[in-house]
Amino acid sequence: MGTAQSAPVTGAVRPPSVRLDANDDAPYERAMLAALDAKKPLPVRAVGGKSASLMRLYGTPGVSSYVPGGYAITVDFFAEWTAAVTASREWAAAEPKLGTPEGPRLCVGLKRLAQRLPLSAAQTACLDTVRRAMEAWPGRLAAVRSSAPEEDGTGASFAGVFETKLGVSPEGLEAAIRACFASVFDHRVFSYAGAHKPAFAATVMEMVDAATAGVAFSANPLNSDLDEMLVDAGYGLGESVVDGSIVADRFVWDKVGGRLLESKVGSKAQEVRLAADGGVEVRRVGAYGRPMDTEWAYTEAGELRLLQARPVTTLHPLDEAMITPPGEPRRLYYDFNVASEATTTSPFTCLDLAVYSDMSLAFLGLAGARIPTDPEQVFFNGQTRQYINMSHAFRLVGPRWFASQLEMVIIPVFKALDTARVKGRTAQEGEEAGGVVRSRYDLAHLLPPSVWAEYGEEGLPALTGRILANVAGRKSDLPAPFVGAWVSFMREYGWDGADQLFVSSPRYADSPHLLVSKVGHNRRGGISNPADILKERVANRRRVMRAQEERGGRGSGGLFARCAGANLEKRNLHLDHLMWIRNAPKLRMARVTAAFRSALLAAQADLLAAGRLEAEGDVFHVSVQQLDAAIKESSFDLRAAVTPNRATYARAKSAKSCPMLIDSRGRILKPNLVEGEPGALVGAAISPGVASGRVRVCTCSTDPIAPGEVLVAIVTDPAWTPMFAGASAVVLQIGGALQHGALCAREYGEPGLGQGRRPQPGTRKPAVSGIDVMASLKTGMQARRTRAPFRQRGEGEGRGGGEGCPVTVDGNTGIVRIDESLRRSFSRRLSDRDLQGVEA
Repeated sequence: MGTAQSAPVTGAVRPPSVRLDANDDAPYERAMLAALDAKKPLPVRAVGGKSASLMRLYGTPGVSSYVPGGYAITVDFFAEWTAAVTASREWAAAEPKLGTPEGPRLCVGLKRLAQRLPLSAAQTACLDTVRRAMEAWPGRLAAVRSSAPEEDGTGASFAGVFETKLGVSPEGLEAAIRACFASVFDHRVFSYAGAHKPAFAATVMEMVDAATAGVAFSANPLNSDLDEMLVDAGYGLGESVVDGSIVADRFVWDKVGGRLLESKVGSKAQEVRLAADGGVEVRRVGAYGRPMDTEWAYTEAGELRLLQARPVTTLHPLDEAMITPPGEPRRLYYDFNVASEATTTSPFTCLDLAVYSDMSLAFLGLAGARIPTDPEQVFFNGQTRQYINMSHAFRLVGPRWFASQLEMVIIPVFKALDTARVKGRTAQEGEEAGGVVRSRYDLAHLLPPSVWAEYGEEGLPALTGRILANVAGRKSDLPAPFVGAWVSFMREYGWDGADQLFVSSPRYADSPHLLVSKVGHNRRGGISNPADILKERVANRRRVMRAQEERGGRGSGGLFARCAGANLEKRNLHLDHLMWIRNAPKLRMARVTAAFRSALLAAQADLLAAGRLEAEGDVFHVSVQQLDAAIKESSFDLRAAVTPNRATYARAKSAKSCPMLIDSRGRILKPNLVEGEPGALVGAAISPGVASGRVRVCTCSTDPIAPGEVLVAIVTDPAWTPMFAGASAVVLQIGGALQHGALCAREYGEPGLGQGRRPQPGTRKPAVSGIDVMASLKTGMQARRTRAPFRQRGEGEGRGGGEGCPVTVDGNTGIVRIDESLRRSFSRRLSDRDLQGVEA
């Protein structure tokens, strides 16, 4: 800084001296170059608004020491270049059309011409002078900025219109000067100021390697208050503040009262910093660009020492697009897939989400529509899940509206379904929905108990190989009825599997070991014949319906009472015929998804053979559009398309939980901690009864569970049905009284009775929901036993399956009592603190 770093301007730089009278300034001597700290500042028409202002700051007592050294490259330096451009054929052709749609294209030619103009001897001498001065500047770097006479005036600022070059080395000075001059012919200039013959000057000054920088307005431009000062600031160079690439910190200061009126911290997600070899680079704020787990210590002298820094691995991987800046109102997101027909906590691959979204819309009669990816929409696709922006949803319609409209939506749907039933159109769905469960049960009991005993849980892969050998005719050591039933099952239901609505999820047809595991549940759990269970459920339901109809038809109303009874009878008839197909829509979608999967596996085989994919499964990490492009065009780099999507999926797969509610700063909303009975977790009672057993935390439908254990899961869907047979009780994190888990618990009755024993009429399997199972029960489980080996979704490779602590599940009160190692109790209500700051 200071005048010492400004080199003298030699006489060789100056053209013949000419004295001119300024409009409101004293006459000045024309020159191509002038130091910013010159004792006699030059007028705006000679050096432009920026340089003239800096010269004035240098002449202000108490301020000059804060101004970096530098030079004004005057209008005279660029006069020959400006004249050459405006006298050219390119200018003659462009000038009349600068305000037309052809203007941008013509300006490109003008800029290209401006950068090719030769340097005169006087111009070269000027640049040499600046280069010598730069050798003494910090880092030998300069900032080259435009300073046109029309720029930075009281009438117009031309902010951001002209070019600026930062971190310029002496070797790059000429190129930077040329680039800034060429920008005077940019279409933005003519759009801003209209068609005109421009003049140009530039400022070259010491480059400040700023840690923080900003812009200060001595009067508030937002409200025109002359007594307020407004300051915007950010990390690094001020470029990110003025170009709008960050949300800067903002402060409003009362100059008269000497107090801070407003303070707002911006996100400042990135900063512009000087690069080591010149120029600038954009960096994410922070040394690592992500939250860190940092170990620290203070010495006796009070000095801070940082001992270690490592990434925080327990944060939920929220999509970047869903994150709002710090300090801004938070959005509340609801994970739609946890309780939708997908009913899954597994992340979707890129292709999973594309196929599922398009298929869902098609099933709703909206084929060709697209689900948005913008989190500002009420419903949108994230990278690996689907969400509802509850902040926006509740702004449109409140919670009470949802409740009031529920009956109006459900009744017409049931009537339409019953009309379809009467016409016979739901027969296939009903048979399909029950056929999968019944056929699995038949397979389990067609295989002799001695075979199951021979293999056990760990030997199921070997049993699968033996079954396939019998099917292929290479062996004949299994009962023929079983082999025939296996072939029939695969032909009818080979499309089924775990996470049926994921094209990436294995099916029984391509991964038969999944079927062996599911069939094994039917055998080990001592499950009763599904046909018998169905008959009993129907009989119980009809008994309750008859009693209800009798009560509804009583009374002194005569005709009115009979009409009421008739309406109840009609409604119950609808329910009786439709309850057994409640899972049919999902199974129909699963068939379509399986057909997609078969075609995709065939395409993947071809792409692997051609070396265009690296590994099996990669085909599921591209979009439909990318896959189409790869099939049509052999030059399409499919591996490059796979890499970022696969990384996104792996990041989501590593998540420790799948929260139903999460806000836009990553906070997972959980049940509120309240005081309660030690060792008791409080949830919602969804199936009555009381039972005890050891915890078995399962994260996929192929995890093993022994008779009498308590099934603990985040959420379940129809693929989990066989696991309910032998469980003593059920504890879910997500689910209500009408969700799959509650229905199965009530329908399967008393558990663990052994093969051939029937539950007593009216008995139920106790079930409780609304408990954070992964944070509570799994903690207790892992304190006592090691968990099962890690396994992948749908292939017997889910996390979970460990044997755990004993608990008692009370489905009458919603309480789960565990041993005294866990002393936490949860309510079913979200706390005010959880909701604080959520925009809703």
